Amino acid sequence: MRRAFATSRERLLGVLGLGPEATRKDIRRRYLQLVLRHHPDRTSDPESRQTYLRVTEAYGKLMADGGRSSIGTSSTSPA
Repeated sequence: MRRAFATSRERLLGVLGLGPEATRKDIRRRYLQLVLRHHPDRTSDPESRQTYLRVTEAYGKLMADGGRSSIGTSSTSPA
């Protein structure tokens, strides 16, 4: 059965097109791909600018906790 709502982390990962199993390395790699594609200096498409802003915000929020939550649980070293 599918949940009616996603967690905050799942929504943020969805902005990047990633699933809940994504590691910090996956998140960073996808962020860099999307930023290069949608950066306002690289395209004149107004939708790309909005995508760029959403991606940047999602990445910042996902990385802000320094991996202390379920983000990047494969790492055992402290942040």
